Amino acid sequence: MIVRPVREGAQLIHQHDHARAAGSLARRWGGIPGLPAPPPALREPLFFAADNHDVGWCRLDSAPRLDPETRLPQSFFAATVEEAIAVWREGIRFCEAHGPFSGYLVSVHFGSLAEAGFAGAPAEAVEVLRGFVEGERARQEALLRGCAPEEGAFRAAAVRLLRLCDTLSLIACRAPEISPPPGAVQSLTGGGLNLRLAEEGVLELAPWPFLVAPVKLLFPGVTIPPDRFASQADLDEALQLAEPAMFETQLVPMAA
Repeated sequence: MIVRPVREGAQLIHQHDHARAAGSLARRWGGIPGLPAPPPALREPLFFAADNHDVGWCRLDSAPRLDPETRLPQSFFAATVEEAIAVWREGIRFCEAHGPFSGYLVSVHFGSLAEAGFAGAPAEAVEVLRGFVEGERARQEALLRGCAPEEGAFRAAAVRLLRLCDTLSLIACRAPEISPPPGAVQSLTGGGLNLRLAEEGVLELAPWPFLVAPVKLLFPGVTIPPDRFASQADLDEALQLAEPAMFETQLVPMAA
């Protein structure tokens, strides 16, 4: 669950809905220097991976848990290492069932997230993460043997594009854990793409990487009251009473 505190409460967006927005961005990708658009033959497995890489979160997101520290629904960033790995494996298996290239991309994507989690993690958590990474490397080798030559040749760029679209979608959701301060320019993909949160609901990019401008993303979700809930029962009641909402972010070329 993506949890964004706002003045009127907290906006909640399911991880799978954020991933589907990442798929929308991948479909519109026109390319930037160093990260071209995918060849036509590789678009379908890449788009499937982008759309569905977070499908493993659906079970947890269907019953949000109270975070004992924030007293709000628990963000996906607060998941335990064991929970994250279980979710990642479910997403990998789902995409692998669609095809080896889709499974490979999602396996590498989550392997990279696990490696990033080494920094600052307790030793026992690092050991669990390292075991996941090593297991996925073996899976990736097997999946690559089932990929077409053109898929294997494009795999590094496809992994980078999946990661970039995933990050852009999270920032478009205003996930507070990774969103830059409004007005600040943040560099992605090794300096190849800059972004800036402008006014509410607007994300500026330079150079412009998409085939169309602007790009509008819609995220289904709910807004719950600005309460810090005393119990899981109180949170469950607020979720039952919450009205569905649609959150919108416009991606536009960065103003000079």
